[in-house]
Amino acid sequence: MEGKPSYEELQKRIKELEKEAVECKQAEETLLESEENFRALADNANDGIVIASGKGTYVYANKRAAEITGYSISELLKTGFKELVHPDKWIKISEIYKRRLVGEYVPRSHETAIIRKDRKNLPVEVTGAKTIWHGQPAVIVIIRDIIERKRAELQIKASLKEKEALLKEIHHRVKNNLQIISSLLDMRIMRTDNQQVIDLFEDTRSKIHTMALIHTQLYRSERFDRINMGAHIRELVDYLSKIYAKRDVLITPVIERSDVCLSITQAIPCALVLDELVSNAFKHAFQEGQEGTIEISLKREDHNKVLLKVKDNGTGIPEEIDIFNTNSLGFKLMRNTVQHQLMGSIHIEAGVGTTIIVKFRILEEEGSHA
Repeated sequence: MEGKPSYEELQKRIKELEKEAVECKQAEETLLESEENFRALADNANDGIVIASGKGTYVYANKRAAEITGYSISELLKTGFKELVHPDKWIKISEIYKRRLVGEYVPRSHETAIIRKDRKNLPVEVTGAKTIWHGQPAVIVIIRDIIERKRAELQIKASLKEKEALLKEIHHRVKNNLQIISSLLDMRIMRTDNQQVIDLFEDTRSKIHTMALIHTQLYRSERFDRINMGAHIRELVDYLSKIYAKRDVLITPVIERSDVCLSITQAIPCALVLDELVSNAFKHAFQEGQEGTIEISLKREDHNKVLLKVKDNGTGIPEEIDIFNTNSLGFKLMRNTVQHQLMGSIHIEAGVGTTIIVKFRILEEEGSHA
C-alpha cells in the first residue's frame, strides 16, 4: 500500500491548484472581457450580426439585425434562420451553413433575400464564418441591407439605357444627314458631263459614305466605345466595288479577316485613309481590260499597334509621283489624317504593283476597350 503524501508534497500540490485556479480565473475574465468587447462593437455596428448554433438557432443577435429583420432581439433568439430564408433557397442556404459549421471553404459573401417579419422580401448581402460560442461550434453571420444599392443599380441601368437610346438616335440622324448630302452629290453628278467634276464628286461622296458607314455600325451596335473595323472594311470595299464596277477592269478584292476594334475617335480617320487607299487602287492601279487583285488587311502587330496594308498587283505608282510631297488633295488629306489624327506613319513597299502600309498606335485610353 502506498504511503501517505508528505507535508511538502501536499504543500506543492496546494500551490499548483491555487495557480490553476488563478489561471482559470484570468482566462474567465479574459473571455468575459472579450465577449463584452464583441458585444460593444456588434451592438453599435451598421450591419446586422447574428450567431447561429450548430442546431440552427440564434444564440446572439445585435440591434441592427433586429431592425433589418423586423423582429425583436428576443424574438430572433427564440427562432432559427430558417424563418428568414425563402423556401426556394432553403436547401442552398442550409448547405452553405453546414459547410461553414465544419470549417469547409465557402465563398465568404453572397447576395440573397430574407423574409422579414412583415413577410416582405429584403435584398441583403450575407457574409459568414465559423466561430466558437461558449465552447461550441457556431457560425457568425453579418447581414447587410442592400436595398438602396439595388435601387441605385436600377436607376443607373435605366439611365444608361436612356443614354444608349439617345446615342443611337444621334448616330441614326448623323447617318441620315450624311446620306442626304450623298444624295445631293448624286444629283450634281447627273447634271454634268465634266469627268473631272464627276470624279471629284464621286470621291467626296465616297468619303461621306465611309463616315456614314461608321455611324450605321454604331447605330446597330450594343456598344459605343468600339467599332468592328473588319465589318466596316467589308462594307466599304463592297460599296467601292459597285461604284467602280462600270470601268472595263476586272478587279477582285481580297480582304484578310480582321479583329481590330477602334473607338469612333480613331475609327473615322482610319476609315477615311482606307477609303483613299482602296479608291486609288480601284481608279488608278489597273489599265482598261486588265485583271487584278487588291489585298486589304488591318491587324494588330502587338497589344496596341495597328498595321493597315493595301496592296495591288497593278501598274504601280508612276516614278514622277511622290505621295509624300504631291499636291494631290487626296494624298494631302491622307497624309494629314495619318500623321495628325492617327499619329501614325506611311510606308510604300517596292515590288509588283503598289503596297502602302500605314502604322499607328491605339490611343492609350482606348486600348482597354479593344
